[in-house]
Amino acid sequence: MKKLKSLGVVAAATILLTSCLDGSNESSVAGCAVIDISTEAGIAAYVDDYSIPCYSPAFKDLTPGDCIYFTGTLNGDDPANDGTKKYWTISNAAVTQKFDSRGRFAMPLDTANIIPNEIAATDMALLYFGQYSFTIKDYLFVGSSHEKAPSDQVNEYQLQYDYNQEPQTVDGKRVYDFFLRVVKTSDGKGIVGTTPFYYTFNTRGYFKTLQSKETAAGNETLSIRFNYIKEFNKDTTAATWGKSQIITIQIPKES
Repeated sequence: MKKLKSLGVVAAATILLTSCLDGSNESSVAGCAVIDISTEAGIAAYVDDYSIPCYSPAFKDLTPGDCIYFTGTLNGDDPANDGTKKYWTISNAAVTQKFDSRGRFAMPLDTANIIPNEIAATDMALLYFGQYSFTIKDYLFVGSSHEKAPSDQVNEYQLQYDYNQEPQTVDGKRVYDFFLRVVKTSDGKGIVGTTPFYYTFNTRGYFKTLQSKETAAGNETLSIRFNYIKEFNKDTTAATWGKSQIITIQIPKES
């Protein structure tokens, strides 16, 4: 399976399938998606929380909760896309990445103690976010790069947070912090280098809780930031933390 090559490529390529199609339109599509059951299409790929899902036979062996990156073609000349169905039919679809979806969205927050076999990251990125959401069906898509890591190394991923955290004010924004922990669980035998890993966390509605909190405070946006270990001291008893860019979404207004 062809892997994504660099952090950020997913977010850059993600396309929201909301544009109107007529008989002459054909569009290339690519993006992150979560597999779920559609009442009309059966197994389908959801590219956000607002659009109708995508159907393709390429998804038939996937199961609800699988997180993927896929490519394909949306053909307006296909009778299946005549606007009468509650899903898009994607032709030439290919699943090019299946994300590790075992990541733990974890409490409590503990940054004082180093986890055995924890590894540092050179950088990290949120691989999907839209205008109104950081997640698709509550799944947060994340990537991180790690030096001297075999391409088939197996890791455990945690995203720690304080459920009752108060936001930090940064450049005039109220920012909520999350802390990435990556733990090597098995050595790989692949090529060793600076290797990107891609994975997801089921946030179980926590960002909706934060949206409600910000709405109650009279705000129309929600901002978050990720912290990750950049390096350890010599005896691996303390860590230096890096910070991602602040990411902001609009809070949907209730209709």
